[in-house]
Amino acid sequence: MQARGPRRVLGEIRHVVVVMLENRSYDHLFGLFPRGEGIPPWYAAVHPKGDPASPPVRPTLATADWHPDWSRLNPNYWAMRAAMNGGRMDLFPLATGEASMTVVDRRHVPNLWWLAENFVLADRYFQSVVGPTLPNRLYSLAAQCGGWLSNRIPPEPLTYPTIFDRLTDAGISWGYFQGGYRRWMYHLPPRWAPRGLEWQSFMPIYLFPSLHGDRDRWDAHVGSIADFLVLLRRGGLPAFSYVTPHPLHTMHPGTPLSAGDAWLGRFVRALMESASWQHLALFVTFDDSGGYFDHVPPPQPTPYGFGPRVPLLVVSPHARKGTVYSRTADHASLLAFVERRWGLEPLTAWDAAADPLLDAFDLA
Repeated sequence: MQARGPRRVLGEIRHVVVVMLENRSYDHLFGLFPRGEGIPPWYAAVHPKGDPASPPVRPTLATADWHPDWSRLNPNYWAMRAAMNGGRMDLFPLATGEASMTVVDRRHVPNLWWLAENFVLADRYFQSVVGPTLPNRLYSLAAQCGGWLSNRIPPEPLTYPTIFDRLTDAGISWGYFQGGYRRWMYHLPPRWAPRGLEWQSFMPIYLFPSLHGDRDRWDAHVGSIADFLVLLRRGGLPAFSYVTPHPLHTMHPGTPLSAGDAWLGRFVRALMESASWQHLALFVTFDDSGGYFDHVPPPQPTPYGFGPRVPLLVVSPHARKGTVYSRTADHASLLAFVERRWGLEPLTAWDAAADPLLDAFDLA
């Protein structure tokens, strides 16, 4: 009988799917979860008035009677630096508003919690940089953001390599699937939406001429969630798929958590009922913490990161079911896993050094 070693088990994973959701911190979604490093009883933030006599602000469960205005939530660099307060992690109400101290539980996100109970929840997974959607998504595609820390569109096209370039050079199939995408959107002007909400911010492959410069190549790799599900049913899933649901389902503040959680439940069920399930690894995470609090001080390997923790769920028949993964990781770890699985050269020193998440799988 052939021994089951790491290389053989990784070989059994023929499809890697990354689902990238939006703007929720670990403590906000899983701070009350019974396993993992949740909210400690001593944690509280400084009152936004800054008056020593004012009571500290403690995390509060979202209810029908207490669900504060989310519009002040701000994941941008300076707001998050202020909220993190040099690692004290105690100025979120002042920097990003009262809603930053909201927490939820199983009643709000039953599918997320079910996945955490039955598969792997990572409790030391950090957003790669202190900043919003675009730079963190760039790290999940290219292990760098070129120093760009804003959701505004960079003034010049991005020319550094991405994981999709590596996969193409190696002859390995890939797909990028965006909820709500239609083929006519290929010709969208750079700024067709209000400033800061450009389509390219959450679909950043638009910004790379190597990916967006050839219409035929683009159409062969980029599609909608419906396109992904058609490939899944037909047994034609790519080796690597990067998936972002429709903006109404990303769990971004301002959209119903229940809608995003229900979408995720339907999506995972489709994977589990497919012929690809036995050879699949699904990673579900959030691009940034959205301005919500987290009590764990992020390591600071560079002046720009890490940012606060975000949830990561590892869902696979080969995952160490019902466990918590506590190695320090970030979005580049997703790339490191793909690179290890298919023997690809790292994109940067960042993903070369990133934890590849292998211990989240049963490789024994």
